[in-house]
Amino acid sequence: MIREWIEYLSTDASPLARQFKLVQQSIAIKERYLRCETSWSAHLNHCHNFIQAEIYATKAKSVAILGSGHLLETPISLFESFERIDLYDFVFPNSIRKIARLDPRIRLFEADLSGVLQELKTSLRLSLSGLSGLPGLPIPQPFKLSFQPDLLVSANILSQLPIHPVSYLMKKYPLRYTEQELVDFITNLLKSHLATVHQHGQGFLISDFKKITTDYNTQTSESDPTLMGLEPLAHAKIWDWQIIPRGEIENRTSTCLKVLATRL
Repeated sequence: MIREWIEYLSTDASPLARQFKLVQQSIAIKERYLRCETSWSAHLNHCHNFIQAEIYATKAKSVAILGSGHLLETPISLFESFERIDLYDFVFPNSIRKIARLDPRIRLFEADLSGVLQELKTSLRLSLSGLSGLPGLPIPQPFKLSFQPDLLVSANILSQLPIHPVSYLMKKYPLRYTEQELVDFITNLLKSHLATVHQHGQGFLISDFKKITTDYNTQTSESDPTLMGLEPLAHAKIWDWQIIPRGEIENRTSTCLKVLATRL
């Protein structure tokens, strides 16, 4: 706990990222990885093998990684021959900033990949001040890169994009939006990210698309989609990610994510 607190205080992040608790989320991901490294290893190996095959096929020399995080799915070692490596995320852990300082090929771009958090915050402030009515839902737009790379990687960020905007809306305006309005907003947010990847000829995606929770007491499983409103993506490689193994949270349950990887 002390280590996590020190990391939280020392992590360089924007006020907006801190307001939406993205620093805590980044630290929690790292801590869970350290606890569950064995259970995560198969998933990470699948990611690395898929990326290596794509790199070999494209012969790219520059790459942009959307949702770089702790570089678990996309370690820098995979891009040894690259001349430029652009990392995009809202929070860069201290360990990643250190790697970037030591490698001149790496550039860090701190950005909200959903593109809607600042708009939501501004709408709330205007609403509370009486300068506007209850805010409408933002219209997500494709993300604009600072540099056009040879290769674009969406690194397991797609299903995460709606989580903070929707949680914020549900907390601040629990009765304002219908379920269908929120579903449409989530779908549009996911589609805008896919459009970002699509607009690059050498773009590919790694993302979970289904969550399976198993209860060992009742010997039952529940399955929920994590990419709401999207049609299945064609020609995808699919594997399991034991993200929360039995005993990580409680001994009676475990959570597995179905993950896909595909070129768009």
